[in-house]
Amino acid sequence: MARYLLHRLLLGVVVLFGLAVATFLIVHLVPGDPIRQALGGRASPQQIVAIRHDVGLDQPLPAQFWDYLKNAVTGDLGTSFVQNASVGELVGHRVTPSAILIAYGLLVAIAIGVDPSVITRLERGDPTVSPGIRARACAVLGADFRMQLYHERSALIHDAAHARIVERLVRMVGTGWRVELESPLPFRRSIDALLLSRHCLVLSEIETRVRRLEEIQRELHAKRDAAIERLGPDRPVHVMLVVPPTHRHRALVHEHAAQLAASFPAATSALRSALANANVPFPGDGILWVPGSP
Repeated sequence: MARYLLHRLLLGVVVLFGLAVATFLIVHLVPGDPIRQALGGRASPQQIVAIRHDVGLDQPLPAQFWDYLKNAVTGDLGTSFVQNASVGELVGHRVTPSAILIAYGLLVAIAIGVDPSVITRLERGDPTVSPGIRARACAVLGADFRMQLYHERSALIHDAAHARIVERLVRMVGTGWRVELESPLPFRRSIDALLLSRHCLVLSEIETRVRRLEEIQRELHAKRDAAIERLGPDRPVHVMLVVPPTHRHRALVHEHAAQLAASFPAATSALRSALANANVPFPGDGILWVPGSP
C-alpha cells in the first residue's frame, strides 16, 4: 500500500511539473509582448523596459522558469496588470465559494448514495436522472418532489384565480403570437407562459399573491438568462409580471414605485396593445394587470 501511494505521489509530481512546463511555454509562445499588450499605448518604451526588468522578463528562459516554479511553490502568483492586485488574492476570492459548492455537492451525493457527477447532471436538469434519485435528493434538501405521469399535460395551475388569469392572458394574445404554457427552461426552471413572435420573446410570470418582490425580480432575471440559453440571443427577451389588481398589489406598487419603474417600465396599456398584435413593437419589461376574480 505504501509503495502504491508513493508511486501515485511521484506520478502527481510529474504531472504537475509537466503542466508547469506546458503553461510556461504557452505563455512565451503566444505572439506579442505581454507587457506591451497589458499597458497598451499608455507607456513609453523606457517604461516598458523598466517593467520588463522588474518582473524578470529580460532574463534567460531557464532563469524565468526557475523563478516561475519557485514562486508557484511558495504561493506567489504575481500581480495582475489588468486589476493591479495580487493574483493569489484574486484566485482565493473565487476558490472559496467554489470549494463550498463542491463540498456541498459531495455531501448531498454521499447522503443520497450517488456519484458526484449525478449531482452535476441533476443541477443541469438532465432528464435521464431517475425519479428515485430525484426523490432522495429532495428528501435530503427538504424540497418538494413532483412527478409528471404523462408527457402531454396542461399547465401547472396553483388555484382557481391562477387558472382564470392564465385563461384571460391566453385570450388577450392576438395575431402573430404563439403561446407555450409551463414552458421548460434550462437549470430546472419553467415559465408560466412563454409568448413567441418573429420579433421577440416574452416571459410571463403569473403571481396571484406577491409576497417578496425582490425574489420575483431575481427569479425573472434568472429565467431571462435561461431563456436566452435555450432559444438563443437572436430575438430580444422581455419579462412580464402578470398580477391581479388587488388592493395589496396596488399598495405594493405604490410603496416601491421607483424600484418597479426601473425594473418594469412598460405600462399595462402598452403591453395590452403589443399583445393584441405582434406587429406592434413590444414596449419592454412591465407589469400586466389581469383580474383573477370570477
